[in-house]
Amino acid sequence: MTFTPELLRKDLDLGLDAARRFEVPMPLASVTRDMLQTLIGHGTQDEDFARLIVMQALASGLRLESENAVVDDGLG
Repeated sequence: MTFTPELLRKDLDLGLDAARRFEVPMPLASVTRDMLQTLIGHGTQDEDFARLIVMQALASGLRLESENAVVDDGLG
């Protein structure tokens, strides 16, 4: 795990709060925050935020499947 949805939501909330204070519209950040909340609501708060890709694929009628390939996460 590299970064949880709850941690990303916290960071987006901080950015959106600053944007509201300075009256800067950030529609994509707002939508992304809502998507993270949906992800958390589905019980995936302890998974990596990349789970957003799977959730959006399912919402689009797609099912992602592993190619069974080893992928380096760049953390090692």
